[in-house]
Amino acid sequence: LNCTGYYTHFNKRLTDVTNETEFFSADSTFTVLPDNSIINLNTGTEVKYAKNFSENRTLQLTGEAFFEVNKLAGKPFRVLTNDLEIKVLGTSFYVTSMENDSLIEVGVISGTVQVLQKVTQDTVILNTNESLTYNKNTQLFSPSISVNNNALFWKTGVLEFSEQSLDKVLSELTNAYGAQINFEKNEIE
Repeated sequence: LNCTGYYTHFNKRLTDVTNETEFFSADSTFTVLPDNSIINLNTGTEVKYAKNFSENRTLQLTGEAFFEVNKLAGKPFRVLTNDLEIKVLGTSFYVTSMENDSLIEVGVISGTVQVLQKVTQDTVILNTNESLTYNKNTQLFSPSISVNNNALFWKTGVLEFSEQSLDKVLSELTNAYGAQINFEKNEIE
């Protein structure tokens, strides 16, 4: 696919920032990258990558995305946020890195990824069904032994709750639907 034609067809914004960079933002859609990897973008997500992406598979992400990376021997796939570098060879994973949020979340659906903190050079390896949260303020990782399926609500439309507090459920619902939920706390308790 020709990227320019692809985005024009779906009325997505694609502009040349420089002669060397492609830039796009999306409203909850999927895109085939020049190396045939697939990226699903949540609303308001922005991605930048070099025009020679098939050779240098590195992109800059602001927002939420789910990746299905095409494995290419000797050509690692890298996702950069302001604080982290996520490196993979072939896998599916998600990254949530909102500009105004103090937390970045990375979760692996299949395969293995390496997450590098750019300043401290701390590295965490995540395997299938593992995730981590990175706190921008403390510059610390908090690994988890399970993936937060609710982080992909924007893609799947599914929320799951098991033995979680009402406050946690309401927080997830508020984030998922972008609406504040009010209730009489005494009655619910």
